[in-house]
Amino acid sequence: MIATTPFTEMKYERVPLDELKSKYEELQRLLPSADAEGIVAIVREWTKVRSRHQTMSSLNHVQYTIDTRNASVKAERKFLDDQEPTIEEWDTLMRRALLAHPHLSALNKTFGRQFISSMETAVQTFDPKIAEHLRKQSDLVMQYTDLLASAKIEFQGKTYNLSGLDQFMQNEDREIRHQAAAKRFAFFQSNSAKLDQIYDDLVKLRNEMAQLLGYTNFTALAYKLLFRTDYGPNEVAVLREEVCKHVVPLAARWREEQKKLMGFDELKFWDMRLLDGKPAPRPLGTADTIVQNTARMYNELSPQTGEFFQMMNERGLFDLVTKEGKAGGGYCTSFPDFGVPFVFSNFNGTKDDVEVMTHECGHAFQNWSSRNQPLLEYQWPTYEACEIHSMGMEFLTYPWMELYFGDAADRFRKIHMIGAIIFLPYGCAVDEFQHFVYANPGCGPDARKAQWLELEKKYLPWMNYGDLEYPSIGGFWQVQGHIYNSPFYYIDYVLAQTCALQIWKKAGQDREKALSDYMAICSPGGSQSFLQLVKTGGLRNPFEPGVLSGLVSEIEGLVFKRSTT
Repeated sequence: MIATTPFTEMKYERVPLDELKSKYEELQRLLPSADAEGIVAIVREWTKVRSRHQTMSSLNHVQYTIDTRNASVKAERKFLDDQEPTIEEWDTLMRRALLAHPHLSALNKTFGRQFISSMETAVQTFDPKIAEHLRKQSDLVMQYTDLLASAKIEFQGKTYNLSGLDQFMQNEDREIRHQAAAKRFAFFQSNSAKLDQIYDDLVKLRNEMAQLLGYTNFTALAYKLLFRTDYGPNEVAVLREEVCKHVVPLAARWREEQKKLMGFDELKFWDMRLLDGKPAPRPLGTADTIVQNTARMYNELSPQTGEFFQMMNERGLFDLVTKEGKAGGGYCTSFPDFGVPFVFSNFNGTKDDVEVMTHECGHAFQNWSSRNQPLLEYQWPTYEACEIHSMGMEFLTYPWMELYFGDAADRFRKIHMIGAIIFLPYGCAVDEFQHFVYANPGCGPDARKAQWLELEKKYLPWMNYGDLEYPSIGGFWQVQGHIYNSPFYYIDYVLAQTCALQIWKKAGQDREKALSDYMAICSPGGSQSFLQLVKTGGLRNPFEPGVLSGLVSEIEGLVFKRSTT
């Protein structure tokens, strides 16, 4: 495939299952007689085979999320999801054969210990007996995605999806914000039975998978699926308590400040997005303006980022603006055979457009920096490490916010920092909620909603839903897609934010050093574990007590000083 191929010319082609099977069988036949050089060659060939399949799967995923209504693309997505357990079975057989091979040390010597570790972890997460469970899981996740993407909400004479409606949550008019929130949660309430049933089925399915693989419950399996080799639930619990102890009081103090700034007796849910008491500044110009400004920013940031963004722009590796039928949210994926990433978002004219651009481009830059890594496993690190690149990029680009917001750039930076702090307790609530759910897989919708309300009291004590019925009974968590489609992938953002805030602090002291350390954690990709990458980037272990308290102290002085000037 041509390395300079633009996205519009990347054609999806189904990789025939029998062709894949034949290739895997050929590699399995060669493996027993392979010497040290031969086993390395087999791994390289195995990587090529998987790279082709992953490239096509990613292309289809992008096409599906751009327009979830496209029947043929959706049918192909289902086909790919259905065949994934079969391919995972072949990969597991290959990993087991490699791990048992007398020349395993050749792989360690050539690719490093992390490759061995990733294979050891992966073989503990799959067995053919869970293949049908995995297919059902994909179907259920697709049902959730389709359900949310199907939203057609009439508001002020126009029809919006959930992403489009979100802009009104930052409107200056309090009643408009209230009405938009009511419309949003009316959609969730009208679909509550479906949302509950989908999640019931997912929890039951995942618990069954875990037990079939010999785990007590899904939590232990989930940590393996996320390749968390450096830490476990105990360390995560310590981090949550650090957030509860040091960050929740600061966030609560800001909410009180926000209430004063707005002149309200009570701060309601529909007020909370106005973090400094006013609607957040909107980016100047159009989506095209944001792209043009981002190109300038990355050219000035460094030669590497300039080259990266020029490549992304020239090859059209973006789909940025929200539209009907488009899946919600934002993400970055990659097409390994073409050696490029792809950024997907839902621009809606708010400050979030700039945040998602810098965030997802942080992911994309890391992947581009790792494009020459020899293994598929090394092109992306584990999720929590990935989020350091994205969140770190948000802070590293602070000096260029005038391009996007003009005279309101300082307001944006302040709001962004406040948002970073306020996010941490929410991220912990989402994580602790999932630990509760999978420790109690038999609990039903009412018990889950009651537990969410308890966690709001612990982590989000300022939450006041007013007359919004559905979130008032504990339904807010259903807005968070990760809980459905990426279980336990959320504390990653808390870990990464703790690291990204260290990058922000370092940039304030020595910008060149901060950028150099950031670059140092991009090119290794997945060749290092999470805590190894943290060390490579000159960052402190986020699980260490005292890391957050030191950051909070500095941020508190900065934020409250700004709020009184």
